Amino acid sequence: MLRVVRFVLFLTSTFSLGVTFGQGKESGNNTPVPYSGWVTAWCAHPVSNAVLTLVTASSGKVVATTRTDVDGEFAFSPVPPGKYILRIQASGAELFEEPIDTSEGKNIEREHVVGPDPIICDADPRVRYQKSQLPESLNFVSEQTSGWKSFTNRGGWTMKFPPGWKVGSCDQCADPTTEDLVTFADPSSGDLMLIEAFIDKPDGQTVDQWLNELSETTTLNPAVTREWTSLCGERALRVVNDSPDSTESESLYVVYGAKSFAVRMIRETGAYPTFQQMLSTFAFTQRK
Repeated sequence: MLRVVRFVLFLTSTFSLGVTFGQGKESGNNTPVPYSGWVTAWCAHPVSNAVLTLVTASSGKVVATTRTDVDGEFAFSPVPPGKYILRIQASGAELFEEPIDTSEGKNIEREHVVGPDPIICDADPRVRYQKSQLPESLNFVSEQTSGWKSFTNRGGWTMKFPPGWKVGSCDQCADPTTEDLVTFADPSSGDLMLIEAFIDKPDGQTVDQWLNELSETTTLNPAVTREWTSLCGERALRVVNDSPDSTESESLYVVYGAKSFAVRMIRETGAYPTFQQMLSTFAFTQRK
């Protein structure tokens, strides 16, 4: 039986970039903490030459600064344990801020996703899904999402949703950005779109074999239609199931790298067109 698992991505390469470093210690622990990672746009485009500034959370004093290289990677000189705010300034992107806590003295390796609203990456050989490759219908739909909010899950994906919609997870889960099951709810009707992460694709199976197995083992309702499509440039399997109450549910299964995802929604609902608009903004944020 398939079980949902948590995905964690670590940056294993090490590198050195020029930085400036100041005093900003907020803890009695004097052992400096290494902090590195990379900066990307939502479609996994590496953001080069972005300026990263680390300031103390209490006073806003600058502790360290650095820039990303051509691959979007960065590395601060080890910083004193404490609580900080990371600020990222990148050309064409809104100012990005995120709390950073190094109090436990553990090394930090993290990806930060930045971008204006809306953003479609410029042409670049490293970008798998460029604006020129988007069909006209998707370009049109994307324009309708201006002003929507952005949600990023640390499992490796991001998507926009309308203002006023509620983002949640399981009843006991406090932070949906870290969870393997995320729901987007229309407040007027309660209609849900659900995105799940599953165990990795086995090495011995093709993408097609694995998606077929997922679709057959993660729902008990009979399939009405099955067709191959794509999501964010990746091969995907769309399955429509007949529910016991005679409504049709739609599931979209996709593999990115080894990670497996399913997007689920009810077709016979007024929110279904909005679900499709939301999917037009779906993107993977981590590298394969």
